[in-house]
Amino acid sequence: MKRLHLPTLLLLALIAGLGYFAVEGQRREARLRAALAMYQARAGRDLDWVMTQRPVTPWERPQDACLRDVVRWIREVPSAVRMFPRGVPVLVDTEGLREAGQTLDSRLTALPPEPVSAAVEPRLRERLWIILDPLGLAAEVRGGSIVITSRARAQEKAGADDTE
Repeated sequence: MKRLHLPTLLLLALIAGLGYFAVEGQRREARLRAALAMYQARAGRDLDWVMTQRPVTPWERPQDACLRDVVRWIREVPSAVRMFPRGVPVLVDTEGLREAGQTLDSRLTALPPEPVSAAVEPRLRERLWIILDPLGLAAEVRGGSIVITSRARAQEKAGADDTE
């Protein structure tokens, strides 16, 4: 029987340790992916609800408002504070903006009508449509965030969801 040399033993121990840590890393990654999927599903349901609510405070748009102001307003929607203490998660699809020929500094073209009373204040989804549609943009709930993208990309994504 052949004797194993110390360097060979150390190398085998190193390989075994690396194998153990690789398996543990994969298990940890799987747990994190599952937790992320659960968070995104819950956040998506919460955001769907937020989009159907009438904002407590209407958006008082300054005359020179830009898309960046809209994103800031969405993040601070008061009806969502309990669900999203750090603000409503909003993502801006830069490719979608480029596709629509817009940037975060694009000036808003349509002035949403002022509601007569709080009872007729449009729901958040409707308000965003009024603001974003003239720019060729749309807002949709995707992956636990409200995503602002081009109207074409939003319709493309909605069509893909319908076929699944």
